[in-house]
Amino acid sequence: FKPKAAESFENQRLIHWYRPNVLKTKPDDKKGQWSDKYARTNSKQYKAAYVNPDPFKMPPRLDDKVRSGKYKRILDAGAGTCSLEGELRRKGYFKTVHNFLAFGAYDCSMLRICAERGSISFQHNWLKPLPVCASCKFDLIYQWAGVHHMHTVEEHDGFISGMLALLEC
Repeated sequence: FKPKAAESFENQRLIHWYRPNVLKTKPDDKKGQWSDKYARTNSKQYKAAYVNPDPFKMPPRLDDKVRSGKYKRILDAGAGTCSLEGELRRKGYFKTVHNFLAFGAYDCSMLRICAERGSISFQHNWLKPLPVCASCKFDLIYQWAGVHHMHTVEEHDGFISGMLALLEC
């Protein structure tokens, strides 16, 4: 790797990405992991979203607020493959973002994509409070397309209550 290159470490890493580290991580399961299923059934989207140097774009209003330093503490609830963190890193926004915490993926294959990107993410039950200190608060709680997996009003209420407890207004 070239440590002083204009190209990010993450982008340089994609050249050497050993796909079996992510794909075929659960060969004994006939259904396979998320990455196997998604790469097989949506190969163009899989490559566009996960195996290219510029896979994710933040919505413009969010991008403006992070760049300006309005959001310094970000919680990515349902981080999946850590696309948000990759975008923040590519744009150099960790100069203003001081705390970043990511959790939630369908399975280990998504977490392996996070690891291949150099990100740390963990699994946690969305319906339980996050195991963080009582004074740990976030300026932004980012959630994209994960809440649809909750099927009852009680589950939605529990998730939203847990997240609001972490939000600093």
